[in-house]
Amino acid sequence: MLAPSAPPSSRPQSAAEILRLARECLDAGTAARASSLYREAAESGLVEAQIEFARLLLFGITTTPEPLQAIQWLLRAESAGSVEAGCLLAQIAAGNTLLPLDADADARLLRAVEQRVPIGLRAAALVFARKPEAAAQKLATQLL
Repeated sequence: MLAPSAPPSSRPQSAAEILRLARECLDAGTAARASSLYREAAESGLVEAQIEFARLLLFGITTTPEPLQAIQWLLRAESAGSVEAGCLLAQIAAGNTLLPLDADADARLLRAVEQRVPIGLRAAALVFARKPEAAAQKLATQLL
């Protein structure tokens, strides 16, 4: 299958169009092109693209993993109001390695739980599951 590519005359104009093309490229298996397009859409300020580009970097989907760069993109998306980006940051903080499990992580988890964001509920469950207290264990189970 040929990779999706826009001819010069039909170059995507909006960040949303670039994001759509990036998804098509990723689905078609052209990871390098997809990564380039995700980055372009992310740099234009499209929060959804910032999150998706961060995931590519975090998990090394189109390149070697770059978790510190991924965190920067997630922080950018979070500062634009994305609860989902905050949830991903909270999950990273749950490991207490790349980000501290601190008051910022707690605030991110609280926003996610209050808004019933599934990924945030799972992140909160992970945090509570690591605590030895029975009440925390029970809460972790309830969040799952």
